[in-house]
Amino acid sequence: MSRPHPSTYKHHLSIIAKTAVVCLMLYYIGRVLMRNISDVEAAWSEGRLHADIPMLAGSFFLCLVHFCSRAVLWHLVTVRLGAAVPIRTALGSYLLSLLGKYVPGKVFLYAARVYFYRKSGIRPALTTACFAIEMTASMAAAAFLFSLYLLVKVPPFPVALPIEVLRAIVVSCWVVFLLSVPAVLRGKGTRLLPSKLRALSSLNGKSLEIGFLVLILAYAAFNWILLGGGFLLLMQAMVSTHPNDPFLLLVSFPVSAVLGVLAIFAPAGLGVREGVLLMLIKYTIAPGVAAVVVIVSRLWLTTAELLLAGIAYLLMRHQSRVIGDSTELTAPSSLTSEG
Repeated sequence: MSRPHPSTYKHHLSIIAKTAVVCLMLYYIGRVLMRNISDVEAAWSEGRLHADIPMLAGSFFLCLVHFCSRAVLWHLVTVRLGAAVPIRTALGSYLLSLLGKYVPGKVFLYAARVYFYRKSGIRPALTTACFAIEMTASMAAAAFLFSLYLLVKVPPFPVALPIEVLRAIVVSCWVVFLLSVPAVLRGKGTRLLPSKLRALSSLNGKSLEIGFLVLILAYAAFNWILLGGGFLLLMQAMVSTHPNDPFLLLVSFPVSAVLGVLAIFAPAGLGVREGVLLMLIKYTIAPGVAAVVVIVSRLWLTTAELLLAGIAYLLMRHQSRVIGDSTELTAPSSLTSEG
């Protein structure tokens, strides 16, 4: 009997480790909730935990606007880099790709855009580069907002380093990031990138000017502020007491969302996003109430993503039918003219 290849063991261990991370995060959320369940019941009976429908609707609207605005950012990046398609296709492909977050590995998050853009005649390498730039800008913007919080406020959560040392590290990281951007634009720094991101070297450097990157970084930060503001409004719709650190609530949701995306082993960052979010916001309101808000935020975000993906699917399906009908109508006429 042949022995399993060592890579098989590594694969199984990887699956076990990834599953353990998700389970630990979910256990952490459940533990915080159950240990404070009496506080949650008291908050509900006293009216401190409630549901303000108009404010819930407002927060949900901001969440929808966030995703639509991110789709516009994606379209702007593709237009600038010469990968323009009709705006309906661009927005539809982006919103449909949101479903990829719910597939382990999140490959569809990228593959859906490559598929639709290839149908429009855009090279996969160029779509890959656009995807890399848009994702990098979004992640950098979330990191910028959170680092800005660390620079201007003392965090209520415990940190392993003195705040002065932490701030120095944050500034140093941003200096290194900003100094490395010109090298990447000139193609000299692409060897340091993962293989899938080396498509950046095939782009014309004039299309990736510093001013353009600053613009999309600022736009991405604005999009995260929309989502963070929606989450802040969601909390206000559920909790009557005013949080003692609104700025932390504003930046905690974006950074937890990014970490959830980076956790490619967890569908839609399940457990990871909620665990990180709870670790950050439980110092602003009662821990048990914070756990309830985190759980509701998962339903809030998932509903918005599925709704927009469903609308995008219907619109693109209608568009394909219209194109098919127009092709059938023009075919006979062309045959007649040839005859």
